[in-house]
Amino acid sequence: MKNSHQAVAFMAIPLTLAMTVNCSFAFFAAVVPKLWTIVEYMFPGAILAFLAIGIYALKIFVEYFTSFMIKGDFDYAKKQQPFSDDGNIRFLHDSCRLRCTCRHDTH
Repeated sequence: MKNSHQAVAFMAIPLTLAMTVNCSFAFFAAVVPKLWTIVEYMFPGAILAFLAIGIYALKIFVEYFTSFMIKGDFDYAKKQQPFSDDGNIRFLHDSCRLRCTCRHDTH
């Protein structure tokens, strides 16, 4: 998958990690008594975690971006447009494999 157009999906990993840091911080703030008395000592750790996640995200993005810029194999015509010419949502049919009972259904 890393050598295809879907490699951009790996950008969800840093997002998941950052949201884990956010949610765990909020969870422990709600559950642990008197956590707010020492919270200023926890902020540098959170900043370092977000910095590490940001560097990881940048690494993933640079690898993805340079792979198709250097190789030149990114085919824009191959990418599907989410909307067809008449304004109907095409990706629901193609990507999700949903059956539609609309008038424009060709399945």
